[in-house]
Parts: sequence; C-alpha cells; structure tokens
Amino acid sequence: MHRSALLCLLAVATPALASAPDAWDQHYRQVVTSCLKASQLEKPRSEGRLMLFSDEVGTALLIRGKQGRKKDELKLCIVRRGSGKVEIQSVNDGVDPAPYSK
Repeated sequence: MHRSALLCLLAVATPALASAPDAWDQHYRQVVTSCLKASQLEKPRSEGRLMLFSDEVGTALLIRGKQGRKKDELKLCIVRRGSGKVEIQSVNDGVDPAPYSK
C-alpha cells in the first residue's frame, strides 16, 4: 500500500518538476526583453550572462548600447522576481572601487 501511495505522489509531482525549467526559461526571456526595453539605448544588446541573486534582489543583466553621442554605454539592469519591477543604473556613473580595495 505504501508503494502505490509513493507512485501516486511521484505521478502528481512529476508535471510540477517538468514545468520548473519552463518557468525559469520564461523568466529569463522576460528579464532580457524588459532590460533591453528599459535601457533606452540605441541598438541595445545583452552583455555577458544573467546573474541570479536572492529573491529580494532578483536577476541582473548588463546591457550595452549607444546613448546619444556617447560611444558606448553600459548599464546594469535588475529585474525583481516577484514583482517584475525593473531597475536600471549606468555603470559609467558608478564609483570606482579601486581606492577602497585592499
């Protein structure tokens, strides 16, 4: 009897496990699409790989493209996993960490 209960549990859980990769794939596509759009760069393109952080932070991606007359602009985009909120920050406007490194 325990064996049949275990088989039923596996049968029910298997579709949920199969959908997890699809859900992540959909999330990754949404991150790339949202970041490219939110960057407001001309001919934006993703730079590097998606970076996964905790749910509080979300998924990050670097975006490169042209902005006005500047040669190239690099922006960091973070998409919060729960809300889908997109945050963009120019990497060029950041603070150089060299003076603070030991």
